[in-house]
Amino acid sequence: IDEGAVAAVGATYAELGIDGDVLDLMSSWISHFRAPPRSLTVQGMNAAELEANELASAALVHDLNADPILPFADASFDDAVCCVSIDYLTRPAAVMREVARVLRPGGRLAFSDVIADEDMDEATRADMSQWTGCIAGALTQTEFTQALAAAGFTGIAIHPTHRVHTAPHAAVTRPPTPTRTSPSPAPPHGP
Repeated sequence: IDEGAVAAVGATYAELGIDGDVLDLMSSWISHFRAPPRSLTVQGMNAAELEANELASAALVHDLNADPILPFADASFDDAVCCVSIDYLTRPAAVMREVARVLRPGGRLAFSDVIADEDMDEATRADMSQWTGCIAGALTQTEFTQALAAAGFTGIAIHPTHRVHTAPHAAVTRPPTPTRTSPSPAPPHGP
């Protein structure tokens, strides 16, 4: 992502006070915090990139598409973040349920990503070249909200920022708060 987007993500994390024990989902060599949180566990698929993340307290190489189950105890983190990566998940709802499980009461999940327009055409969604630009895998605002709600999150707010294509726009999803009810178990396949 460009410098302006990096600055916006860092500003959002600072504004929201995401500074405790944090899980950075689908992370890499940078986590976009202006100031490091108390502890930062980075999860991703590239060990070298995760090791290069100077803010990380711990790193976990784990493919969430192969296994959406997070290998952490219930209530392990104060907050979780995911920057421009949710659109690569094959089972985003299952991952969101897992995030709700590993967050402490009152924990928040903050996404920054591409949100597809509700009427994005199927040709764009099927165009594999659009996957590299985060376009084809983008969820709509309705899909995002439904997946978060199904995972047990409440207080969901999505704030579009700017257009990145004729069909989707970039957005910051303000962190919803997970309810303390047990979310339904993840289905073996599907969203």
